[in-house]
Amino acid sequence: MQDNLSNVTQTKSSSGVTKATTPKPIRYAAVFGSGIMGSQIAAHLAGCGIRVLLLDIPSEGKNRNAISQKGLDGLRKIKPSPLYTSNVLNLIQVGNTEDDLEAAGKCDWVIEAIIEQTKPKLELFAKLNKVAGPDTIISTNTSGIPLKILAQNFSSSQSERFIGTHFFNPPRYLRLVELIAGPKTSDETIARMRHTIEVVLGKTAVSALDSPAFIANRIGVQAMVLTLQIADEMGLSVEEVDALTGPLLGRPKTGTFKLADLVGLDTLVHIIHNLAESFPTEKFPVHSVLQKLIDAKQLGRKTGAGFYKKVKEGFESIDLKSGEYKPSGKARFEELKSVIKEENIAKKLKALFAAKGRGADAAKAILAGSIAYALKVGPSVAKDFVAVDTAMELGFGWEMGPAKMLDALGVTEFKKVVEARKLDVPNWVWSENESSSEIYLRTTSGEQRIRTIDGNSRNAYKAPGIQIKDLRASSSPLLHNADASVWDIQDGVLLLEFHSKMNSQGPLSLEMIVRAIEKAAKGYNGLVIGNQGTNFCAGANIAMVLIDASNGEYDNVDAAVKAFQAASMAIKYSPVPVVVSPHGMALGGGCEFVLHSNRPVLSPETYIGLVEVGVGLLPAGGGCKELTIRAMDANKPGIALNRIAKAFELIAMGKVATSAQEAIESGLLDARAVIASNEQTRLEQAKDEVLALARAGYRPPAPGTTEVLGTEALAALETGVYLMREAGWASEHDQIISGSVARVLAGGAVTSGTRVTEEYLLDLEREEFMRLVGMKKTQERIEYMLKNGKPLRN
Repeated sequence: MQDNLSNVTQTKSSSGVTKATTPKPIRYAAVFGSGIMGSQIAAHLAGCGIRVLLLDIPSEGKNRNAISQKGLDGLRKIKPSPLYTSNVLNLIQVGNTEDDLEAAGKCDWVIEAIIEQTKPKLELFAKLNKVAGPDTIISTNTSGIPLKILAQNFSSSQSERFIGTHFFNPPRYLRLVELIAGPKTSDETIARMRHTIEVVLGKTAVSALDSPAFIANRIGVQAMVLTLQIADEMGLSVEEVDALTGPLLGRPKTGTFKLADLVGLDTLVHIIHNLAESFPTEKFPVHSVLQKLIDAKQLGRKTGAGFYKKVKEGFESIDLKSGEYKPSGKARFEELKSVIKEENIAKKLKALFAAKGRGADAAKAILAGSIAYALKVGPSVAKDFVAVDTAMELGFGWEMGPAKMLDALGVTEFKKVVEARKLDVPNWVWSENESSSEIYLRTTSGEQRIRTIDGNSRNAYKAPGIQIKDLRASSSPLLHNADASVWDIQDGVLLLEFHSKMNSQGPLSLEMIVRAIEKAAKGYNGLVIGNQGTNFCAGANIAMVLIDASNGEYDNVDAAVKAFQAASMAIKYSPVPVVVSPHGMALGGGCEFVLHSNRPVLSPETYIGLVEVGVGLLPAGGGCKELTIRAMDANKPGIALNRIAKAFELIAMGKVATSAQEAIESGLLDARAVIASNEQTRLEQAKDEVLALARAGYRPPAPGTTEVLGTEALAALETGVYLMREAGWASEHDQIISGSVARVLAGGAVTSGTRVTEEYLLDLEREEFMRLVGMKKTQERIEYMLKNGKPLRN
């Protein structure tokens, strides 16, 4: 997304008027290579609705597709799952590279994901060149072999339809795809691939120059090699390195060595060798311990051992001096205790560079070294540092790319480490005035510009869709408190953003939901409830619930539950459409807001569920009520008691759907739910849904009554729970909690067929919630969750 090519191509009508047309769609794809990467790419394509032919070399014997079938079957075992749902597998057909070569050539898109060696890739491309159709795009998933080398066996016309599409592992979860044009790749091919990657697959396509290892691997692998060198220099253990190179530096919790194990040590060494061969003047040695692991075929997670090894007692880690495994220990750096607690990455970096001690010195050396290298090679791997930063943020999970880190840290502090360690940094970085050394510049009008190597500047790339950070920079919220804000996002649509810790819900955010809806009802088309934080909403603020319950302030708890219910009902019965747009975690109360939305628009990666049983409670923000109403819908197929039993299972088991599609298939969400195609434009899509509902003459649903099963359902559900208790699958308190859930879903101990109002079901929810929250065992569960981040079974 860093070049100026649009997602659409331009055509002229007979009248000479230029019109925008969507690029020709990709409906069928073939993936060559059914290993870890190829099979997961196939899974992601299928999860996005593309039919896939997964191919590998033919096997001996009757089943010539055994290798690709093994790759397909293996998708069910990978954790975290590469599948949105198991039904995705129905869109993948297996084959082999001999019998199905011509079938692959008829596909819209052929992806090469075989062994990372030049010769076999060239041999495959020579075969594909003979069978590829006139519109077939062939792409390589190479992690670093330049396309000018791989393109040599293509005809002139096929060269125009050859491109690099470098996915990152795991393909479902990492948003980056590096898009690399070959020597003759056409603009039409780039536009078609960009549209597919971003709109269909929901990824971010970053344009990389055709340089060995491209952007992210060139900089990221150098950072890993550098880290190993500094580990030797400063006598650091594997655990110490991972503690220093994780969140402390704004990087993932995996740190360096857990990431290497995840990627695969063989893949890492391939890239190192390629870089060493391509750049002989740079230092890309393979550490002796890394080579020892490769020789022993201990390649990381996929083989069960790498820098870390799982054992009965837990984990062992490799000793970087002896090369032998030893029990894993904890890393302790006293000087960094306060630094790691700082949540703001810019402040954290400044605090790190002010700290003194063995750990701080190592972390500063690692960070400064990787920033210096990125500044040096940036112009040879990308058109600008926006592309570099985006690649590192999305491909390696860095909270900030190297250029942004330099701006946040400041040139003065950076220069101290550069001089102490004699790092090679381009002269253009230094300036007499520190502010003029910034790479990202902000003008008086709020526009962001980026400094170019020649000392000039240009407008920085602006991400598509609604970006809340841009709203903050250019306007003020219409409504605001400490936990939430309401923004005008144009076209008569408002946006309610939560910004409390974990976006948990307390009095301020619940009040803001009601206020935002009241504001939207006065002359606006509708409201979007969504944000761009790490998670949409992790549920209610259970710490406040625990404090009030422990102090016997049950009136406060009751009032909080009523406020939650009022917010949910305000969403459902708003006079203007309210679209709730979750992403990440949408748990407990966050899920209940989605259930009450007129047309929820979910990120594909939404982890959603009613999880209150984990803290000894039940959903009381309308969640039980909504699932009861949906289960008792007479228009739904099947037996009502079976539908109620399914709703009971969702709540009583605290089930969490691990994707938006799974939430729909599990019955947690119904047909009103929409899955956004791209996380970057999710809020824009939610806004479009508001406008579509408004244009259609939106009217809120009419309040009514619902039939409940009463004692019929209650007896069946309670019997099931009793049997689980007798079998040892549930504790006594589990049985009590499940009994409360059963009473609400059954509508209480009433005659089957009794009709009740929503208010009646909400009162039941609140009554059972208050009964549970007063119990000591529930309070113990809440306290344990707050302290340990996992449920207690007492």
